[in-house]
Amino acid sequence: MSLISLINGFLLILSLRTGLGTIGVADAVTLSSTGSSVSLDGISYFISPYSSGTLSLQGLDLSTCVSVGGLYPVTLLSDAKAGSNLSVLMETFRAEDDVFQAGFMQIIYAPDASVFEDDDIASYGVKTTRTLDEYAAVPQGPYFMSASTGDVYMAYRLYSDFGGSFTEAIFATPEGSFTTLSAAIEGSASLTIGVPSRLYYTPSVEQPLVGVRVGIKDIYDVAGVKTGNGNRAFHNLYPPAAANSVVVQKLVDAGAIIVGK
Repeated sequence: MSLISLINGFLLILSLRTGLGTIGVADAVTLSSTGSSVSLDGISYFISPYSSGTLSLQGLDLSTCVSVGGLYPVTLLSDAKAGSNLSVLMETFRAEDDVFQAGFMQIIYAPDASVFEDDDIASYGVKTTRTLDEYAAVPQGPYFMSASTGDVYMAYRLYSDFGGSFTEAIFATPEGSFTTLSAAIEGSASLTIGVPSRLYYTPSVEQPLVGVRVGIKDIYDVAGVKTGNGNRAFHNLYPPAAANSVVVQKLVDAGAIIVGK
């Protein structure tokens, strides 16, 4: 055996031992959800990884309902009054909101069972219904519900930024900061922007911009998101902003929904 062969063999053994040693002292593995993308009746949605609340699954028949990954499209009629007409409610939702669609109507929760007395309820695609528990303080609108826990997650409709208006899609976290919206429309070469349902929000005197979708120019800090100032090197060099800039905070306080930069 030549000297070169011996040296190569020694180096191979050394590299294997080094590799095994590295595996043995590796840091703890972390795994977290950043949301998921689905298509409901041909429309693309992003499902938030953060639960908006928990619903009771008792007595709910899901055998004929469609789902993906254990998540079911569902509609909450949290603000419906006793005796409300279901058909009127659904048509109002469709007229006011671009996120809501018929696919979310297969499962409906309402605070009063009289809402389900509409003779034409089946014609709207409703397959199962349930009354809302008093403790389930979740805003009305379309959601995706976990069949194992009853947790409901906000639905964001995805739009292609074909005009190149944004550099990054973002959405709010429960802590009050923001994070990147990691989703894309299948087959689209453009950045994807996600917008939440307008039905989640009710404007008030204190928050006149509730439900209004806003894009922030990339010279203003948004908590949890990097500020690029139109420069990729600047964006890569500095960490995410720790707090909102004054102008952004004023928008947030007024209820504006920031969807991108």
